[in-house]
Amino acid sequence: MTLKKPIIAAICAVVLFGFFLWDVDNVERAIMQSLQDERVIWQNPETATLIEFRSDGGVIRVERSGLDSDDWMITEPGNESANGSIINTWLENLRGAKRHSQFVADDLAEYGLDDPAASVTISLREDDGSALTHTLLFGSQPYEFGRVYAMLEGTEDVFTISEWFYKQSLKNYEILRDRTIVRIPVERAQTIDIHTRVQQFTAVRNESGSGWTIDHDGESLPADTTLIDRVMFNLNAAKFVEIIDNPTSSTAQLGLDSPVATIHVDEKPVMSIGTPVGSRDRFVVENSENMIGTVPASLLTDYFRPPLEWGTKRFIWLAPEEITQLEIYSAGSSVMMINTMGEWIFADRPGVPTRADRIADYFQTITAMQAMQLVEPKLAREDRLRYGIVDDSYHVSVSGKDGSPQGFIFGRTDTGEGQTYVLRTQDQSLWKMDFRGKVNAMQFRKDFEENRILPGLAAQVDSFYFETQGQRVAFEKVTSGWAATLPNAQRSIVRPDLVQTFLYNFEAMEIETETITETSEPNVMSFAIRQIMALLR
Repeated sequence: MTLKKPIIAAICAVVLFGFFLWDVDNVERAIMQSLQDERVIWQNPETATLIEFRSDGGVIRVERSGLDSDDWMITEPGNESANGSIINTWLENLRGAKRHSQFVADDLAEYGLDDPAASVTISLREDDGSALTHTLLFGSQPYEFGRVYAMLEGTEDVFTISEWFYKQSLKNYEILRDRTIVRIPVERAQTIDIHTRVQQFTAVRNESGSGWTIDHDGESLPADTTLIDRVMFNLNAAKFVEIIDNPTSSTAQLGLDSPVATIHVDEKPVMSIGTPVGSRDRFVVENSENMIGTVPASLLTDYFRPPLEWGTKRFIWLAPEEITQLEIYSAGSSVMMINTMGEWIFADRPGVPTRADRIADYFQTITAMQAMQLVEPKLAREDRLRYGIVDDSYHVSVSGKDGSPQGFIFGRTDTGEGQTYVLRTQDQSLWKMDFRGKVNAMQFRKDFEENRILPGLAAQVDSFYFETQGQRVAFEKVTSGWAATLPNAQRSIVRPDLVQTFLYNFEAMEIETETITETSEPNVMSFAIRQIMALLR
């Protein structure tokens, strides 16, 4: 009798557990069935291999290029590439399309489904490789707007579906045509050749892969990477606004016998730009597959730029650390500095110490200077005066290890526009730049001389004090930062950034070159330099 109760309890537990599993399984199946019943087509739309759209616009059929391909082809009418992004978006919309108000209709004509206004047939690939085909029929609109009657061909159930999905399913030939102009991937391109009616130049990717060079008439200069990136993006994104299948105009009238510009990527022709149309907001374009259409001018304007505008807008393209010599000339005075064994010296006064930090900042400034607008690709010497570029103009020249000079000459400033004319000396091109850039670059010998009283002070001080009217406040570096001892011997922790700011400001004090002719009473607060010097490590 003692074993009977545990056995009964065990049997009950097994039965209850089995019922639980059965119940969970049935609940999950019920949920899945409910979800499937709500969706128009419950199979995965991504396995579609063929879609046929029928509407007042006719019949258009698209087929996947291969079982594992993302490319689609229009096979009726004609045979050409389809716009895969539009098709994939529609398939994603189909995945989310839901049935509403489902019922069995006595008379399909009442719902416009005896002669559907439109339909979509889709073939899906099953796991075993077989094809499963559904045809979705669209009828009329019910009294409540925002819905359309629909049903799957071969079934009895009528349901409503969102009007938005219905309109998305009204595809026609023009919508589904692939309007892409450049059909090859350009993101890994090594060269971009631009042929115009007057010139030819090439953008060449550097061996490092991190930049580009512009080659033109045997000369090279670094490319404007911003412009190159924009051109690469536009090559990928450019699409025909309108495709001209049977042009009535001649090739000459379209401007394609003598294009405004022809673009080659890795020596393969990808685009020819013909004549402007309308109000010049579009151009006729022919791609490598001989498709002709119109393209927005905004996607093409870069190809009309001269080679120099494809190049860098900087005046000096050496990196700051590559500069080994600097020369500044202005109004009859000049200064030349040379880097010797990692240290900068004045060529005419090698014994005068220099400010390495200011020299480094200056190189950062002049190598970052960029023009705003090209004025003349090559300014003739006799035209310099017109732009205020004269012998006494502020002139900067730098060179690296190869000795090739790079630099610029400032001209006059257009006060109305706030822009200064600048001549780039290595190619004699004339540009405009922001006047503030000129101000930052106008530095002279005194700006590079070491005139500080105690250079390097801030990094060496462990403690210091100052006095005023017999009262002393002392500062000492401690583990947690800095501590201050007040005149009443009270100690307190001080914010380290405040102390460092004070020390750096003290270090930055410079010796004035003017001779002092009169003395005045000392300030109320003064520092004993000898005492601070004694505290240096």
